[in-house]
Amino acid sequence: MLSAHQINQTYGIHTVLQDINFSLHTGKSPGLVGAYDFGVTTLLRILAGQEQPGAGMVTRTHPAVQIGFTCCSLSEMEVCIYGVSLC
Repeated sequence: MLSAHQINQTYGIHTVLQDINFSLHTGKSPGLVGAYDFGVTTLLRILAGQEQPGAGMVTRTHPAVQIGFTCCSLSEMEVCIYGVSLC
């Protein structure tokens, strides 16, 4: 299982994530959708361990939890492909 508990992140005075809570269980295929500049990439970076949250914590209770994503910018739009594997 992968769980997010009270995840918060700010950059300067801009709040990107506030009070994010969820649990993902094995055998599930979650989806994550958000508009450009709404914190989706920040949340995935935190879940993948590439960035520390300003507050809150991520717990992994299953050793095979894998998170992968890639992003690229196309003019004013950011396109990201996300994958979460809970075996």
